[in-house]
Order: sequence, then structure tokens, then C-alpha cells
Amino acid sequence: MMKSNSGIDQILDSHYRNKITENRTNLKPIVTSLLFCALHNLPIRGDNDNTAVFNNLLEFRIYAGDLVLKSHLEKSPKNALYISHRVQNELIECASSTLRTVITNEVRQAFCFSIIADETADISGVEQLSICVRYLKDKLVHEEFLGFFPLLEFDAKFITKIILEACSNIDINMNKCVGQGFDGCATMAGHISGVQK
Repeated sequence: MMKSNSGIDQILDSHYRNKITENRTNLKPIVTSLLFCALHNLPIRGDNDNTAVFNNLLEFRIYAGDLVLKSHLEKSPKNALYISHRVQNELIECASSTLRTVITNEVRQAFCFSIIADETADISGVEQLSICVRYLKDKLVHEEFLGFFPLLEFDAKFITKIILEACSNIDINMNKCVGQGFDGCATMAGHISGVQK
């Protein structure tokens, strides 16, 4: 009658909120370490976990006195450490998606923009198309990378399709596009049958 005890639903809800807060606290040093590697162009992985920059950075943080990270890595179950390669990839993808959203919002607000595209091969030899966007914001020209897109065919029609799909997926109004930047090969810069046309 005095309501000295909370109901089971309130206890469970409170426990759930506390667990979310705890998980966010545990993830913060991991995410910031990953972002540090990305911002400073450091490789995340090495030949093994002992030579991985990311793992060494986590050890350095513990050595420097990060008790939250130390407690998390020592006391959490092995399947909930959030430092596996798969989790690293997922966190990078989340950061990439958030950054791409910020960039596309800026491009949408810009008066006009230009598309810059170039074919390149990754380390394994897979051909891909890199797409960047250049726009004006606060009287300054910004050039931002949007991503790599795999190329299955190398003709102008397919490359054009990839560029238009990439812009459509990030919801950029192509009516504001005032310029194109390509390398000098005929497939890209050809004014008769190239991507430029």
C-alpha cells in the first residue's frame, strides 16, 4: 500500500535502461579508438592480433588508465567484447553511413555540385569506381569522397549507370549537377559515346 517496492515491469525497464547505458559506456573507447585509426590513416589490422594497430591502441588506453575499457575487456564474455573483425567492420560501416548522410545533406543544401569519378583497382585487383562530389558551402569549395562502387563491366553505359545509381541511392538531385570530372580515357571523357555524354 505504501508502494515501497516497484512493480516487476518497472524493475525490468530500469534494468534494461541501465544495461543500454553500460553498453554505450563500454563501446565508447572502442569506437573512438577505431575512429582515431581512421582519421590518422592507420591500418586497423596487422598480420595478426598482436601487430594490429587497433588492438595495440586499446592496450595503450588501458595502460594509460582507461578503467572502463580494462573492466570491459577483463569481465565481459568473450562473445561480447566488441573488438572482433566483424564488429570492427560493422562499426566502420556505421561511421561511414553517418558521414555519408552528413555529406549528402550538405550537397542537398548547396546551390550546385560536380561529380568526380575515376576507375581504380583495389589491392586484390578488383576494378571499382571511386566517386567524389565537389560543392560550395559557406563560400568554400568542399570535395568529399562518397565511396567505391564495384565495376562488373567497363563500357560507358554501365559506368554511367553506376554513377547515376550511386547519386540516386544517396538522394542527390542531379538537376543541380553542373560539372563532371573524369580521367582522360575515351570511355570516361568521350563526348560522343563516353560517360561524359
